Amino acid sequence: MPVFGAHVSIAGGLYKAPLRAKVIGVQALQIFASSPQSFRTTSYGQEDFNKFREEIKIGGLGPVFFHGVYLINLGSESPILYDLSINSLIYYLNLCPKLGVEGVIFHIGSHKGRGYEAVKERIYTAIERVISTTKVGKLILENNAGQGGGVGTKFEEIVDIINHIRSDRLAICLDSQHAFAAGYDVSSKKGLDKILTELDETVGLKNLIVVHLNDSKFPLGSFRDRHENIGEGLIGKEGIARIVNHDKLKDLPFVLEVPGFDGKGPDKKNLDLLKSLVD
Repeated sequence: MPVFGAHVSIAGGLYKAPLRAKVIGVQALQIFASSPQSFRTTSYGQEDFNKFREEIKIGGLGPVFFHGVYLINLGSESPILYDLSINSLIYYLNLCPKLGVEGVIFHIGSHKGRGYEAVKERIYTAIERVISTTKVGKLILENNAGQGGGVGTKFEEIVDIINHIRSDRLAICLDSQHAFAAGYDVSSKKGLDKILTELDETVGLKNLIVVHLNDSKFPLGSFRDRHENIGEGLIGKEGIARIVNHDKLKDLPFVLEVPGFDGKGPDKKNLDLLKSLVD
C-alpha cells in the first residue's frame, strides 16, 4: 500500500495534528506552522516540539511536511513583500529540525502577467538567500494551476530554477489538480507519462519527493485552482488510480488536500476511496 497522507490542522496545538492524522487513518501529514493568510509567525517552545514529536513517534507517522503561507511571492517587485516571503521560508525551515519535518512545500509566486523571464533572477536570488541562511530542510517547489500568472504553471520553469540553483535542498511537489488545471492531462496515461518523462530527462525523478493528490473541480486547462474530493472531480477515479499505481510514483507519499465529504478537509472517506484504487 502506498504511503497516504493529508493536510491536517494544528488548531489547539501542534501535537493535535498527528492525532487528527490518526483519526483519518493516514501515515504522512502536512501542516502549516502559522496562519496561511499572514506573514505573522508563531512562537513555539520546547514543550510544543516535544509533544509533537512524541505523537508522531507513538503513531508511527511520517514523513511530515510544512506547507508555506499563501502570500509568498519570490518574484514580487515589492521589496517589502519580497523580503517577507524570504523570511517566511527561513522561519519555516528553521522549524524543520525541531519538529522532524522534511521541508516546506510552497507556491513560488506570480509574475503578474510579466512572464517568467521577467522574474526568474529575483526568484534565483531569493532561493539562494533562503538556502544560505538556513542549514537543513528542503525547499519543495509546487507546480501552479496557472491563476494570476503563477510561476511553475509550466514544469519547465521549476526545472529551470532547480538547474540554476543546483542545490540538493531543492525538491519538487507534483500537485495533480494544479497540473490538470494547467493543461497537463494527468488523468490519461499519455499525459501523466509525458510529465514524468520531462522531469526525469531534465532534473531527474529523484527530485520529485511528494505528490499532492487532489481531484479537480474544473476542466483540463481551466487555470483554476479548485480541488475536489477523490472521484468527484474531472480527473476521476480512473485518473487518480493511474497516478497512485504508476511505477514512477507509487513509492512516494501522496498527500490529500481535498475539501472533504463533510466540507471539513481530508477525511477517512477520501482515504478509503484511495485505498480501493490501489492495484
